[in-house]
Amino acid sequence: MSLKQEWKSLPSGVLRTWPDGTPLTLATLATEMISISDNTAADALVRIVGANALRPYAGENQPFLTTRELFTLKSTPGTQLLSAYRKAPSPSAREAVLRRAASLQLPSSDELLKTPELDVEWHYSVRDLCRLLTRVSDIPLVSINPGLADATAFRRIAYKGGSDVGIINLTTAVTTKRGTRICFSATLNDSTRVVDESTFELAYGGVLHFLEGE
Repeated sequence: MSLKQEWKSLPSGVLRTWPDGTPLTLATLATEMISISDNTAADALVRIVGANALRPYAGENQPFLTTRELFTLKSTPGTQLLSAYRKAPSPSAREAVLRRAASLQLPSSDELLKTPELDVEWHYSVRDLCRLLTRVSDIPLVSINPGLADATAFRRIAYKGGSDVGIINLTTAVTTKRGTRICFSATLNDSTRVVDESTFELAYGGVLHFLEGE
């Protein structure tokens, strides 16, 4: 497959800087998405896989947003669309708003809203996230980035994290040196301000250190 302009999103990630038409594999997209949270890679996979295939894993996230759609809604050019999306009474009505959003140019990072908009996100419980990560924890690419875990202290690590204004989540599935399989996921939400990621990560890392001996 080839990289398409309409897949390109805002940072994080590097694929947004690659030329349109660059040949790609599914493995490349998945590796970029998991290891460095490449938003363009994530959006490409959403488009390639399609809504029907994602539905069993989407939970209440209907429709399942791409990062480009999220950024468009949470931008100053997309303010009216954000209001319409919130008022939409059904998934199909929200999909209609997203079709309108597709006609807008990708906003710049400077045009993104600076306040938390927690209702327009991907909503999963920490149990959901551990269930999903554990399901793929034996795939090699989910171990490329160990996150805050010490890669030498565990037999195996699978990790995925993510953040937005007012939001941070870190999810880590490990196999300890004793063979114990554990998943630890934590989310911090704040509807009024940017979260203190450093303090959150310090506490999260402390828990992972404790799990080394389990």
